[in-house]
Amino acid sequence: MENLDPMVVYDRVCDDMISGNLESALQGLSWIFLHGAETDPMFNVLRRTYGLGTWRQLAGRYPAAQIALRNLHDEKLAQLVGDSSNASLIADVAALKKYSC
Repeated sequence: MENLDPMVVYDRVCDDMISGNLESALQGLSWIFLHGAETDPMFNVLRRTYGLGTWRQLAGRYPAAQIALRNLHDEKLAQLVGDSSNASLIADVAALKKYSC
């Protein structure tokens, strides 16, 4: 999904959730969180709010999404231990904690 518009990916995620293609929705949400801001820096805040909020909704229907969300939180937290001055990483961990609980 390189060089994609994150809003296009988000729209596709929403369509996937409506149609029941939950694994595809999970893959899209993962890409949005990990890579969405690379193609559109303005998307950084949206991925931590709407993106994670949508991920949490998906987790309510699809247990694998909850597991993936917790795993992502744990991975980012481990990264933070080695780089505690990275403001973006701190914001990621805080947002992930809020939405993964």
